[in-house]
Amino acid sequence: MFLLGAQGTGSAPQELPLPGSCGSAVPATGLDAAQQTMALRYAALAADIHVGGSRVPRFADGLGLHRLLDAVRLSAAAGCRLERRADGRWPVRSPWPQR
Repeated sequence: MFLLGAQGTGSAPQELPLPGSCGSAVPATGLDAAQQTMALRYAALAADIHVGGSRVPRFADGLGLHRLLDAVRLSAAAGCRLERRADGRWPVRSPWPQR
């Protein structure tokens, strides 16, 4: 897995070094991209548990994503655009509990 980047409009993308925190607990070789991504997430979760912080998404993040997907499905089925309410919630009856 690698990261490409370029500066300006005329420059070609080049491989960029990853910060040490992105893979220090994960071997750099021997894993395909999906395995390395999962290993990085588990390493970040372990760091969250041991050191504190929020390097990985929380349950609330997943819940918000699923509410957004519910709104997308409803919008597609109804054939109209949905606007978020002033409180930031979608006007959707979701099977997910509200907090």
